Amino acid sequence: SLEVIANVVMLSGEAFVHAISQKKKKEFGWVKIGFDCTLMILACTLSLILFGEITGVREGTIMAALLVGVFARFFNHRLIFLNTMLSDRTVSVTVEVPRKTQFVITIAREFGSGGREIGRKIASNLGIAFYDEELINMVATENNLTPGYVEQHEQNISSQLLYEFIMQDFTVPIEKSLSSDDALFVAQSKVIRKVASQHSCVIVGRCANYVLQDCERCFNIFLHADRDSKLKRIINEYGEPADKAESKLRRINKARANHYKAYTGRTWNDSRNYDLCLNTSILGIDEACKIIEKTAKIYLKRKDKAPITIS
Repeated sequence: SLEVIANVVMLSGEAFVHAISQKKKKEFGWVKIGFDCTLMILACTLSLILFGEITGVREGTIMAALLVGVFARFFNHRLIFLNTMLSDRTVSVTVEVPRKTQFVITIAREFGSGGREIGRKIASNLGIAFYDEELINMVATENNLTPGYVEQHEQNISSQLLYEFIMQDFTVPIEKSLSSDDALFVAQSKVIRKVASQHSCVIVGRCANYVLQDCERCFNIFLHADRDSKLKRIINEYGEPADKAESKLRRINKARANHYKAYTGRTWNDSRNYDLCLNTSILGIDEACKIIEKTAKIYLKRKDKAPITIS
């Protein structure tokens, strides 16, 4: 765990597996398991041929091959505070985000709070670009993936240690990882920074406030609502069956919170991560839009001496 956090050069065994996973575009975890199992089978075969019995491969070898990743993940969670001291886990891209020519409004939202509708209306009112599902298509196109794959995996961070052992990368830092979750986060972050560098826009979800934290003209919003309002919207507007609405509400919000925590180290619904937090069940969609637009205007005026015009 300390080796991973320190971001040092990998040992030859892990470096070899990493090279194969890059070349074949396979998950590092799968390749690692296959590589270790191949070595054990080879060792047993050679031992039988040369000595007539299995020598040097016993329970400890098998347990180490299967459990090292699990224990690494266990300690990585508890040593996360060292990451901020020793390793820069922020997504690194070459795109510069201009500070004075355009602005970005990011919207993090609870499922069922109306965040997508609010974001679309704000973008329309201000005459700027809107990005939500559009990001899925952009990420898919730029990385030779299908939109369905991106949509299915963009917030799927599993809490099961066995899944994490197989699918996650325990030997290299996040920026070198080939796990589906890590690679997708990096790809999305690059697209977010790219569109933010090109024009003013509204971006919904995907840790955009964290990815664009170095952008001075970025106004970050969190939208929430009470349980009944969210369930009503999920059933009536999203078309979800009433008997499945509440379970889907819990599942998606948990996935968003886990995704945000995994890649930012912060709490998703903590108001300190945002410039404005609104309860849409009290305000409604239209009133929330008015407040956001008005507050954004005040925010941008205080950020620089040449604010954009927002009517």
